[in-house]
Amino acid sequence: MAAKRRSVPAASVELTPLIDIVFLLLIFFMASSVLMRENRLDIELPSASGTPRNLGDAPLEIAVDRRGGYALNGQPLQGDPEALAEALAEAVQKQEASPEALRLVVRADALASHQSVVRALEAAGQAGLTRIRLAARPPD
Repeated sequence: MAAKRRSVPAASVELTPLIDIVFLLLIFFMASSVLMRENRLDIELPSASGTPRNLGDAPLEIAVDRRGGYALNGQPLQGDPEALAEALAEAVQKQEASPEALRLVVRADALASHQSVVRALEAAGQAGLTRIRLAARPPD
């Protein structure tokens, strides 16, 4: 008896669907990478070597000493930054103008920590003040 030979089909891989999928993935990643942007702040620090402008009377002034203590309009505040926020809120209520119209000057010691200044700015924001200036003196 003669043995029948069975023909086994050769295994092959179709590349066309794989190439299509790779191109679709490539287009997807290219399109989505254009939409992603890093959150980065490009800031240019100001210089204090200009001529000072006359800003008129600043009704509110916060002083920050080198130890992180605060004073509002020359009156030292005892306690933490929450005391500053409460004192600012009271001072804003006593003023006749709206908080957006009031000006605030923050005078910080050169050796004061950055965190102390940020807390003062945060307290001013909580009180509704938006016109805030940082005081600096001209270089010697």
